[in-house]
Amino acid sequence: MDLTQFRATVAQGVPPDGLNLALQTLWWDAKGDWDRAHTCAQQDEGKTGSAVHAYLHRKEGDMRNAAGWYSRAGREPATVSLDEEWQSLSEEMLGVQAAEGARAAMDGFMAAFNARDADAIRSRWFHYPHVRFHSGTVTVMQTPADYHNLVWDSQGQSAGWGRSAWDNVEVIDAGPEKVHFRVQFTRYRADGSAIGSYRSLYIVTLKDGRWAIQGRSSWAE
Repeated sequence: MDLTQFRATVAQGVPPDGLNLALQTLWWDAKGDWDRAHTCAQQDEGKTGSAVHAYLHRKEGDMRNAAGWYSRAGREPATVSLDEEWQSLSEEMLGVQAAEGARAAMDGFMAAFNARDADAIRSRWFHYPHVRFHSGTVTVMQTPADYHNLVWDSQGQSAGWGRSAWDNVEVIDAGPEKVHFRVQFTRYRADGSAIGSYRSLYIVTLKDGRWAIQGRSSWAE
């Protein structure tokens, strides 16, 4: 969902399903219900919740209270118009929500990979065509039937493989329908010893209401 689509939902009677608390806050504010918006903001104790909470008190005219919430959010008090701040926060929170959905897809893929669940990867955690850059080649999987990997065969670089795990997953860019992650993962043998750690880039996209991995580039075979 982009900003234009988000604005359009305000014509509805209730917020769309799946909005995080920060977006619910901004939605109720745009609806003209400050109290409902404030209730949502109070439930989000993180930095995103603090940022929209600060905006609400700035709009209310309580600048002392707003300053405290800006501080909690790690931000300087806004100086742009209220409309501009609402728009900026909405775009930011849409990006945050996109990153959350995309990260869930990353974790779902890893769980399915470790369970050797090819059907789940094919039907739930990958989008097609799926592209992988590896070992000096480019592999394009046009359909779910094209999915395959050599890790489960424990051959070559993955000899003795028992499981894999993310070491770190960092968002490097996020939009309403696409998120880029810089990651590192480690392959482990069944006895828990590490085979190796590998840096990668993952591209996760939103299609038909589903976040799934569409592209990967890594130094792992």
